[in-house]
Amino acid sequence: MILPTKPGVRLGILPALILIIFGAMAHPPSGAKLSGTVRNETGEAMAGVAIYLAELNLGAESDASGHFEIPNLPRGHHLVEFSHIGYKTVVRPVDLAGKGAELQIDLVTSPVPSHPVVVSAPYQRTPEQTPYTLARLDRGEIQFSPAITLTEALTRVPGISQISTGTGITKPVIRGLHGNRVLTVFEGFRFDNQQWQDEHGLGLADMGIRGVEVVKGPASMQYGSDAMGGVINLIEEKNAPPAQTVSDANVKIDGNTLGLVLDAGLKGGSDGFFWKLRGGGESHADYLDGDGTRIPNTRFNGGNAAAGLGWVNNRLVSNLNYHFSFYQFGFVEQNEVLKPGEEERFGREMEEAYHQVYYHLLTSQSTIFTRKGRIKVDAGVHLNNRREQEGPEEQALGNLNMQLNTFSVNPRYLSPEKWHSEISIGGQATFQGNSNSGERIIIPDAATRELAGYAFLRHQVGQFVFEEGLRVNQYHLKTEETGIPDSIGYMPLLEKDYQPVSGALGLVFNATADLQLKANFAMGYRAPNLAELASNGLHEGTLNYEIGDPDLASEQNRELDVDLNYHSAFFALEGSFFRNAIDNYIYLSPTGETRFGFPVYRFLQSDATLTGGEASLNWRLPAVPRWSVRNSFSALVGKDSEDAYLPLMPANRMRHSLRWDTDLWRLFRGGFVEVEWAHTFQQDKLAAVENKTPGYDLINIDMGGRLFGGKITAHLLVSNLLGEKYFDHLSRIKPGAFSDPTVGFHNMGRNITFAMHIPIGGE
Repeated sequence: MILPTKPGVRLGILPALILIIFGAMAHPPSGAKLSGTVRNETGEAMAGVAIYLAELNLGAESDASGHFEIPNLPRGHHLVEFSHIGYKTVVRPVDLAGKGAELQIDLVTSPVPSHPVVVSAPYQRTPEQTPYTLARLDRGEIQFSPAITLTEALTRVPGISQISTGTGITKPVIRGLHGNRVLTVFEGFRFDNQQWQDEHGLGLADMGIRGVEVVKGPASMQYGSDAMGGVINLIEEKNAPPAQTVSDANVKIDGNTLGLVLDAGLKGGSDGFFWKLRGGGESHADYLDGDGTRIPNTRFNGGNAAAGLGWVNNRLVSNLNYHFSFYQFGFVEQNEVLKPGEEERFGREMEEAYHQVYYHLLTSQSTIFTRKGRIKVDAGVHLNNRREQEGPEEQALGNLNMQLNTFSVNPRYLSPEKWHSEISIGGQATFQGNSNSGERIIIPDAATRELAGYAFLRHQVGQFVFEEGLRVNQYHLKTEETGIPDSIGYMPLLEKDYQPVSGALGLVFNATADLQLKANFAMGYRAPNLAELASNGLHEGTLNYEIGDPDLASEQNRELDVDLNYHSAFFALEGSFFRNAIDNYIYLSPTGETRFGFPVYRFLQSDATLTGGEASLNWRLPAVPRWSVRNSFSALVGKDSEDAYLPLMPANRMRHSLRWDTDLWRLFRGGFVEVEWAHTFQQDKLAAVENKTPGYDLINIDMGGRLFGGKITAHLLVSNLLGEKYFDHLSRIKPGAFSDPTVGFHNMGRNITFAMHIPIGGE
């Protein structure tokens, strides 16, 4: 199979196929068995405890007698999670040798949630054992939220915001950085959907994921280019329990957008073989603001399908996954304000300008267990197509049609622990090709290549954990000549090389079992993207004429993070401070010129510094165990080398919530009611081209539990209960975002959401 990328460039996927065949054909003797029992603090057997091995993506549940059993596991060292709602998660190391191991686990009551094993690290550890700042949302927190998109759900994490163009087009912002400065990882594979423009959304649904880990701060040492601001790591759903076939369905209804989201999955397996299937889709009409005014062309719809195979035995774990996605996103343009009443409330057809995005993603993850460590190989192919269909007024401009093909392979060796130390050595090879086939071209055909080698060392001395790593990269980019020399829209041939070096140095001090102090210094980098280097054309949506600069240097940053974490049975406090210094920060600036009547913008560079922090406090008093309080706060200031504020910096924000655990009128058993006040401060730290955004307050309500005491989990949520009219500072359709400063649209008004998870056939 050969994948076309651009004229004269092809990427073979033979290495990935070899891994797949190896995983399918290898069939040595069966592996070891992990078994045991789980009890509570009074010695009673506990049923329904989730037992999970994150590295293997395998798990089981304890039965009525508290017993569990997971057969056919690779021999070696593993971390095993034991979790149950209302109890502190236990992470137990286990060495499986011979026929296996048997454990006795006692869980202790803890109303404050605790963290599972982190997978966004060279070695699997808990957050308390990792020096960098990390946050996690599990599947329930994403699914049972009033958020319309996955990115919006992530904004509940302090320090995470979103740039939005309506409801469907959203992209994550980590501590003020977004686009090509934030890397998305899906099943161990770099996910790139041409996010170089602000109106290009993340484009990933939450279907079929178990959760999301967010690494705050540079992670280029582990992940390479673009991981300057952080990493969004999507974790695939669990495989089925051994020798079981299970299924489930999920339903979500959003009243404001008249949206319906559906997906269903089926998975099973036996004797070291696993399989899973899942499919779904969603459809949303235009949203209403706090006044009930329809915001035109904010509709979107799409569908997803996924399939996976897996093998596990005494020395190999291998997973092969395929994903397909197709979405259409309405695009809000300035002329939309002139016709807000022309379409029906229920209208869903794409008649104005819209993006059409689809992708195929094939990934392979394999781990070979040896006596002297582990060999991991992640490989994948991502075919991403983005089209922009212009509205009736802009048809003369021509439509965009861009194909981005990505191939990546990441082999690494992880040593066993010796003298309280571990080392990981690896490499990465990523190849990309961009090609145009539309009438309008705003970036040239191009090919990029990134090759890297890195080493990571982790060692523990008493109460201290030290981590250090170094990475060397070679990044090559070559574009094709486009257009006629000396004419409007001409893009010359470019060939650029960058050789960045990045590293990290971290420290964890476990002062007590409940208190950890962390410090982490990390470096990140990214090469200028195609738009910044070579664009020469009319930017869609805002209708600005953008011109790139082929002499731009690569961005490099250095960030210092200091964290404090305290977790007890009824109290959790987390605080972090960071300072991020960026060399050669690239930004878009108006020139005062016009072309064809449109304002001209050019890409410029300046050093920049971002400073801020986040804090959260969760507590529940033993005297009133049914009540709990959650609080969070985040702040950020971004300035360039001339002491001027950077554009598109999120406003400071705080959230306060009060939760009451109770059954609800026999409708929800094991239920709760939670009321939240979310306050966003005024943003008056502005770049020269920005307008001040007033602060605002939102009241949100969440209630849910097991529907009628059965297995179905359901939530009823109300966001923006009072119908507040407000502008988020990172909204690309607020006043000032268009060439006419009086034109703009409010964010979403009141939204009533009903969501259900329906286990079927044994889950």
